[in-house]
Amino acid sequence: MNPAVTLTAGPWRRTVSEMPHGDALRVLVHDALCLTGCWPHADPPSAALDATVARLHADPVAWLAAAPSSTPRPRREPVSCALGVDVGGSDLKLSVIHEGAVVLREQVAWPVAPARLPSADAWAAAIADVARGVRDAAAARGHRAARLGLALPDVVEGDRIVFGLTGKTAGMRAALGAAFDAHRVTTLRDLPGTVGRRVGLDVRAIGDGEAAALAVDGSTGRHLCLSLGTSLTGALREHGGVRPIPRYASGFVVPDLAGAPGPRHDVLGVAGTLQHGPTRKGVLAHARAFGLTPPPNAGAAWVDALRADETPAVLTLCAALGERLGRGVAAMLAWLGPVDAVWLTGAMVAPAGTGAATRAVVDGVRRHVHVPVHVHDEAVFAQADAVARLAAEGG
Repeated sequence: MNPAVTLTAGPWRRTVSEMPHGDALRVLVHDALCLTGCWPHADPPSAALDATVARLHADPVAWLAAAPSSTPRPRREPVSCALGVDVGGSDLKLSVIHEGAVVLREQVAWPVAPARLPSADAWAAAIADVARGVRDAAAARGHRAARLGLALPDVVEGDRIVFGLTGKTAGMRAALGAAFDAHRVTTLRDLPGTVGRRVGLDVRAIGDGEAAALAVDGSTGRHLCLSLGTSLTGALREHGGVRPIPRYASGFVVPDLAGAPGPRHDVLGVAGTLQHGPTRKGVLAHARAFGLTPPPNAGAAWVDALRADETPAVLTLCAALGERLGRGVAAMLAWLGPVDAVWLTGAMVAPAGTGAATRAVVDGVRRHVHVPVHVHDEAVFAQADAVARLAAEGG
């Protein structure tokens, strides 16, 4: 058991009394320091990170600077056409924007599950192969992309990956072993640029949580945006800017690392990470408790077919997961402060606003959150559209 630690980032403050796994503190500090710009545009050196963690253990109060709202980058000239790729856990969503309008969308399964890919180069090759196909299809219709936007399942600063400890890099970590730390400072950090070079386009990369927030019209007010896909991600949209929510490898800091256990659901009987909310991972984790038997190697396709089935067992499961997410969102807002609305995107709430399973999830959030809860009209492609527009606009 790790000692209690109080973490503060701007308006965010939380006392941590226990960690769900041994290296959680190290991972959390790594993430927070990257987000707060203590090591901008680079991966923190292992020795420096170890020293920071040692100081946290010695002194249970850690003060972290406020995370920036939208990382400053030199603006680039706008282009008329851009390609956006949302790198998900089960598939890749691609969108082509021409003069501000969506002209082509594709959803393509990973050729190999990303958690099995053994290197950053294999990651880049898989993403680039799919992106080239959509780029060429758009060009055949007269839409020649000039820039590529990437929404990546990681912490991204200055178009570079600075985290590298998501579940999707499990194969790389296993293949590299002790060499992983050194490797991700180089090849993995430069993965967005490698993808861009393979596709032949200039790259603009951000985290998928920030992409979910950019999909919302947040020119005014403060909005919490959550994407429910294979796993859960999100960010705050504040008066046009985007503020990442500090998190660690297994899920959101809130309420995972709260002083008390996370929101424990009466039916599900689980607490901790919100990845076990209404995500594909959540459905797979809890299906058996509701009399549903996943086949061997069940994945996204099985979960999506299950949701479309809408049997009583499926609706009860979705309602329980929605209730759990609602409690978790309420805990997040108690930590993050007031918001004007909560937005949901991602495959688990698509098609937007239709289907009893989707309504069960959304209703669970609405019961616990006393602000409007919206479902994005283009939930599946919201993040791909957002990064394509970001790249086209030169932001």
